Amino acid sequence: MNNLQVLTTSQISDTFVPSPILDIYYQLEKDHKNRLDWINASEEHLWRELCFCILSGNVAYELAKSVVDVLTERGYLDYKWMMEDNKSRITLFHELDKPNFDPRKKNGELRKYRYPKKRSAEIVGAAKALYRGNSIKSVLSNMTSDLEARNFFVNQISGLGIKEASHFLRNIGFTNSLAIIDVHVLTFLKEFSLVDFDTNSSLTLQRYLRLEKTLRNFAEYHGFNLALFDLAVWHYMRNKEL
Repeated sequence: MNNLQVLTTSQISDTFVPSPILDIYYQLEKDHKNRLDWINASEEHLWRELCFCILSGNVAYELAKSVVDVLTERGYLDYKWMMEDNKSRITLFHELDKPNFDPRKKNGELRKYRYPKKRSAEIVGAAKALYRGNSIKSVLSNMTSDLEARNFFVNQISGLGIKEASHFLRNIGFTNSLAIIDVHVLTFLKEFSLVDFDTNSSLTLQRYLRLEKTLRNFAEYHGFNLALFDLAVWHYMRNKEL
């Protein structure tokens, strides 16, 4: 099957939400009330979240998180340093290429990061794109919609595709109306017959937007916050597949 069919709100009315997803969703909803949003966050916090989303492309959550934690502690994710040091990209590459990170392998050894050359260049490039007379917070302050913000980060920051840009904007509390369509959410959509797609086909921009629309319709029908529901699905499917 090569066509992607998006179900409308009326078409999904008979689809139930598994109780474990509801449990996760309502817990996330409680936690969300106390969450720091981008307006009150520091610029350093926003930058780390951006770095995490760049690093998480095609990489397990645990590894990307460990990379951010380790490099932050050692001072290698400092955007000011990246702007001032001409060798920052090379230094960052060497740090990513060392066995510094969790989760440990079965033999107990720490891991290297999978894409040291590519991601070091993307992170340093992002610092230079954002901090030459600007900042993440000032960029976001000038945005009129979440779609405009997502398009900006997709088009201006190498290493952020539509999924990672959506991830970033959700993580910092800028939006509740964008979805992160990853392999876990794709599996959910197929298992619950919410969308018909060929799992061997590439996830093009058009397909991504259609899948996002389907999930949005589903969330709206049930009265859910899309960003929290998407995250609840991710937790449920990820734990189910472990």
